[in-house]
Amino acid sequence: MRKQKSNKLKIIHLLLLAALLLLTAKLIYAQVRGGDSMGRIEWTSMQLYRNGSNYDYSYNYALRLDAKSGQMLYDCSFKAPVNLNDDTWRCELESVPVTREELAPLDAFIQELPLAPPKEPEPVDEDMFICDETREIFDVSVANYKDRSFKKLTASLRAEQREELQKQFLQLYLKAKDRAPLRN
Repeated sequence: MRKQKSNKLKIIHLLLLAALLLLTAKLIYAQVRGGDSMGRIEWTSMQLYRNGSNYDYSYNYALRLDAKSGQMLYDCSFKAPVNLNDDTWRCELESVPVTREELAPLDAFIQELPLAPPKEPEPVDEDMFICDETREIFDVSVANYKDRSFKKLTASLRAEQREELQKQFLQLYLKAKDRAPLRN
């Protein structure tokens, strides 16, 4: 009887230890990703960028949290799509505030990506000549202004994911463009 009770206690002890280990692993994983205990990432800036020799295919979309006002600000520069029905050749915004509601679809998309710290860049061969070096960047930053910590995260985007992100940024542009300050 005593041995049976001892075995039950050992099993309960092992189950509690396993649960504690799983919870600890989940918390550590969330901290590595920059999120909370549920794995949600509270990002403070994001950039989707492409630069090449052809200006028509270059774009820059950026969101950043303004520490003073607490607002998310949107910057963008991209070639206007044909279906925009606008006389604009190039769409540009600078420091236009956007709401959490406007960011919700973009945030939901980001939460589903397998974000991780960026890999170290490969060394550049100085003897190699590149005529058109097209650079593509996607990164999400997590910053804590209280302890001044900063983490940069990224994900390798498939073509359809990049297109979806661009579509999300275009929708954000259409919502925010009327709030943009007039330029001289």
